[in-house]
Amino acid sequence: MYDLVFSSRAEAEFIEAFYWYEERTSGVGRKFEQIVDQQLQLLKENPFLFQEINSTYRECVLPVFPFVIVYKCYLERNEIIILSIFHAAQNPKDKFTKK
Repeated sequence: MYDLVFSSRAEAEFIEAFYWYEERTSGVGRKFEQIVDQQLQLLKENPFLFQEINSTYRECVLPVFPFVIVYKCYLERNEIIILSIFHAAQNPKDKFTKK
């Protein structure tokens, strides 16, 4: 199993989405958190399960919510870096730029 390391960008995006959903409808932020946690667990167990989007990154599409988890695997360190929890309505070119 791989260790997960979150970029500050991914952490900020997760928190922003969580509160956005929770402010609109109580409990939906928690549902978002559960879905993200489920997908992260799958990712830890099998990081190559999800689509390769270029030679460096992969992405895991969240069910129910319009987000993808953008990540990179480092086999030699047994580590997965979560670059972004990216809203699908944004410009796809922004997946790889720093915020």
